[in-house]
Amino acid sequence: MKKVIITTIVLLCTSSMVFADYNGNVTTNEAELSFSQMNDYYFISFKKDYFTEEVGAPQLPVKILKYVIPIDMNVADITINSSEQIQLSGTYNIYPAQPPYPLDFSDPPPFVEPNSEIYDSDKPYPDKLVEVIADEFTMGYHIIALRFYPVEYIPAEQKINLYTEIDFTIEYESNPQPIQLPLRQSARRQKLVENFIKSYVENPDDFESVTGGAQEIIPEKNLT
Repeated sequence: MKKVIITTIVLLCTSSMVFADYNGNVTTNEAELSFSQMNDYYFISFKKDYFTEEVGAPQLPVKILKYVIPIDMNVADITINSSEQIQLSGTYNIYPAQPPYPLDFSDPPPFVEPNSEIYDSDKPYPDKLVEVIADEFTMGYHIIALRFYPVEYIPAEQKINLYTEIDFTIEYESNPQPIQLPLRQSARRQKLVENFIKSYVENPDDFESVTGGAQEIIPEKNLT
């Protein structure tokens, strides 16, 4: 009788579990930036070549980071709690982003001139620090990808601002939609999945606190 009561309590507690919002921090230092120049334009990049993509607008480096979140939650909002910024010395005429090259190796599209509405403005570009660019379920786990914009450009002044620190919160809301998890997999495969996901998300320490994976884990000795 005691075992039945204990089991019931555990199930009730699990079903009513509420996940706290995720707080994170992205740091960027000036040494991470690489500069090159072609004709009248400057190129700025990080080690990983991710950039803003608005054609004709300043092509600035971005960071794309992935996070594992609770399987039954959605992202309601991302709040910037605080940020720290420095301005780089010098002036920079930033290269305008171009259309992607054709995958069939045909001639590239013609050069797109800088968008004068943006380049003549004193409004910071891109005027945002983070956005969600992907939200998917991978092997039974809920993964989101965030694009961070630590490099900001003041076009009319040709000045670069660098956000050295971005402190943010991912706010959750319940997901009312049914979630399709893998039915069953071996304990060995489950461990491989866990290690794979931990290798590329920014919050591997949170892995044990989120639900996910297969509905049934089969011990190796029970496989037939």
